[in-house]
Amino acid sequence: MNQLKQGAWLAAVSGGADSMAMLDLCRRSGVRLHVAHVNYHKRESAMRDQRLCEEYCSRYAIPLHCLYAQNRPADNFQAEARRERYAFFAALCSEHSLSGVIVAHQQDDVLETYVMQKQRGSIPQHYGLQAETVLHGVRVIRPLLDQPRAALREYCETSGISFGDDESNASDDYQRNRVRHHVIEPMTASQRQAPRSGAASADRGGQCAAGRTPQPGRAFSSHMAARYRCPAARR
Repeated sequence: MNQLKQGAWLAAVSGGADSMAMLDLCRRSGVRLHVAHVNYHKRESAMRDQRLCEEYCSRYAIPLHCLYAQNRPADNFQAEARRERYAFFAALCSEHSLSGVIVAHQQDDVLETYVMQKQRGSIPQHYGLQAETVLHGVRVIRPLLDQPRAALREYCETSGISFGDDESNASDDYQRNRVRHHVIEPMTASQRQAPRSGAASADRGGQCAAGRTPQPGRAFSSHMAARYRCPAARR
């Protein structure tokens, strides 16, 4: 959290356990914050999640900015939602002179992203998720990439931090949910061995600076190969 003590930051908070834990950890660490919440009003629990953000921010006098998404018709709702979300973040960072956005992606998200990249046969510039990047013109920091989802949920429960569960995450309707339920959640701690993707930088040819294709931990790679028969990274 030390790098976040320089300047003020925008915390992207959904009301779920990951982002509520991130918000509380940042506040306790003395990070100067504004909070952004996007309400897509597509779930019955959408207003519950917004109220969770409102109540926390009111309690600790943290400026809160809510966007009621327009949900324009689009072939790819997730891509359009991301575009609208980051346009909102960029406007807030500019208006309030904020250093960037803090988001609550965690270890499970890194592994899920890696699996989906391998399923597609991708050779991305980065496997998994980067600890720091720029998206849609906004500096993005992910401080929780080494924390499992279960640990963040436990933190909220033991610290008395209210959070909501997104009911859409319970279904297998989306690829990420299927990967989460059937690949990542059953894994043991040793199978989760994977570096933070910041160490997996690759150039356009898919090679690391040392000339090697970036790879996750050996135990994780073996588990994925056995479960999905993922093709080895091309050289």
